[in-house]
Amino acid sequence: MRGTPRPREMRRVAVRLVFALLMLPALGGCHRSRYPEGRDPTVRERLPKKFPIDVLEQADRLEVLALDEPDRFTGRLATNPNVSVRAAVDVESPAQRERLIRTLYRSIHDATLMALCFHPHHAIRARRGADTIEIVVCFSCLQIAVPDGEGGYPTVAIRPGDLLDLFDGIFERQRRLRFDRAKDNFGSWVPMD
Repeated sequence: MRGTPRPREMRRVAVRLVFALLMLPALGGCHRSRYPEGRDPTVRERLPKKFPIDVLEQADRLEVLALDEPDRFTGRLATNPNVSVRAAVDVESPAQRERLIRTLYRSIHDATLMALCFHPHHAIRARRGADTIEIVVCFSCLQIAVPDGEGGYPTVAIRPGDLLDLFDGIFERQRRLRFDRAKDNFGSWVPMD
């Protein structure tokens, strides 16, 4: 039986332990998300397996976009050139970013059905380093198109209530646009007076 460990031996063990603890997040063994809603089994089941969740949750830049018909504005979505970008608003406040991401996850979790059409007027764009994702939203059809991590954009059902209210609030605070749900068949953006 060995006696009491020597200080030098204890120091070596302590250094190894600290190194191991520091390496766990890098190895993926201990990542704790600020957004447990995104790890909910129902949400994970509905999102594609390779959905780039880290780009959304750890974005360097997060924007909400107002989308319109393809011939109305020159800006285009990278993922869907059939719609034009009418306006973009940076979501800079950490509290507002958190609210947007949590509300998105809750709307996916609470979804019950979706329509067969897809006529989007809203989007979320997240950039992290060289990676960019666009989550295209159609509130009329109760669905979003999300990146699957392999170049595709499958649709996922949402429950629009709080998410639509949040988008409305962001654009109305900017005093730029308002989404009129009663205009045209699927709603339309109108300038604020």
